[in-house]
Amino acid sequence: MKLSIEGLTYYILFFVLLIGLTLALSTTANGENDHQYVTITLSEGDSLWKVNETFKEHHQFQFFEFVDWVETKNKVNAEALKPGDQLVLPIKLKDNNEILTAYASSEE
Repeated sequence: MKLSIEGLTYYILFFVLLIGLTLALSTTANGENDHQYVTITLSEGDSLWKVNETFKEHHQFQFFEFVDWVETKNKVNAEALKPGDQLVLPIKLKDNNEILTAYASSEE
């Protein structure tokens, strides 16, 4: 079977579109948007233990699951955190105002 240039062009175009569609779907399905979650900035003396204690009523994780989620999502090591670091927490933003107000008042 002999392929014409036009037929070959259609095959190439089809595979390029297929690869593009696959990439688009995999990034959309894979990555949850960080804007869906509460983000905090660490202060002096903060640790993941303290952050977990402050927010434990707003997530369903045990402490070690919480630490693992935060480390993985933020690509950080809990032992290397420092004041000023921002962390995405496993808490949906729907409760954002209540949660951030509670956190701000606990820092005083």
